[in-house]
Amino acid sequence: MGATPLGWIGTACHLDPGVLAQRLTPVLTAASASDRVAHTLRVYERHARREDTRERETCVPKSLLTFIQRLPDGGSVLDLGTGAHARDAIFMAEQNGPWRAAHMEATIEVHGEYHMPKDPLKSMNVVGIEGARAVWELANQRVQTHSWTTIPKGRHPVLPLPILRLDMHDLSSFSKDRFDGVWAHRSLLVHTPHELVRQSIQGVARILRTGGLFAVTYSPKTTSSPHIVETLRPFGDHDLVCVAHHEQVMIETIAYYAGLELEHVEHTSCDSPDTVTGMREYLTEFFRKT
Repeated sequence: MGATPLGWIGTACHLDPGVLAQRLTPVLTAASASDRVAHTLRVYERHARREDTRERETCVPKSLLTFIQRLPDGGSVLDLGTGAHARDAIFMAEQNGPWRAAHMEATIEVHGEYHMPKDPLKSMNVVGIEGARAVWELANQRVQTHSWTTIPKGRHPVLPLPILRLDMHDLSSFSKDRFDGVWAHRSLLVHTPHELVRQSIQGVARILRTGGLFAVTYSPKTTSSPHIVETLRPFGDHDLVCVAHHEQVMIETIAYYAGLELEHVEHTSCDSPDTVTGMREYLTEFFRKT
C-alpha cells in the first residue's frame, strides 16, 4: 500500500482531539515512515512558542546530571532534538554554577527534607540538532541571547554552541567517531517510527568514539498495551502528534549489535501525564560504545 499523507490531520481537528486520535491512529499503518516524521515536524512548527514556554518552566532532568558525570570534562556532545529553549544543551555547555543550580530540581528525601543535587562541575563542547524550522530558530535565538559565563583562560571553549537543522534519524553528515556523548531526551525513540529505529541507533553508534556514551530517554511499550507501538496523541488544542512506544528489549538488542553496551538505567515518574506522550513513566538507558 502506498503512503497516506498525514498533513491534513491538523485541519481535521474540529472533533475532540482524543476521539480523533483514536479514530485516526490506524492511518499510521498506511503512512510511510518519512511522512510520519514530516507530520511530527509540522506539529512542532505550529507549537514552537508553546514548547519554548513549557521548557522555560522546567528543570533539567536528573538523568542529564548522570550523563555529564559519566563523561570527560570538555567532552564533545551531540544533543538530539535540542528543543526551542535549548535548555539541556546550554546546561551542558554552561560553566556558571549558580545558573546551573537554578535549573536543577531538588528531591525530597526519606525524612521529608529537600536535597539539591550536586553540580557535575564539568562543561561540554555541545552541538545541537533540531528538525523543525521554527523550533530551530528559537533555539538559536536562545543560545545567542544567553548570558554566557566568561571562559577561564586555558579552559576548553564552549562557544559558539552550534545548533544545526537536521533530521535526528540521519546522522550521516557527522564524521565517524566524532562525539564523546550523544544525549536524546524524549526525542529519539519517542518520535521515531519503528522502521527507523535500527538505522537511528546504528547512526548514533557510528558517530560515537570508543568509550563514548549514549543516553536515551523514552517511554517503552508496556505489558498492559502490548499491541501499541505507534499512536496519535492530542497536542495542543487542535493537533495530533505521532508518538512511539518501542519494546525495551528490542532497543537493547539493537544497541548491543551496534556495539553499544547497556551500562546504567534510570526510571523517571511524573506527577501528571506528559503533555506529549500521555505517559507517567519514562526510562533513561545509558549505553557505552565498546
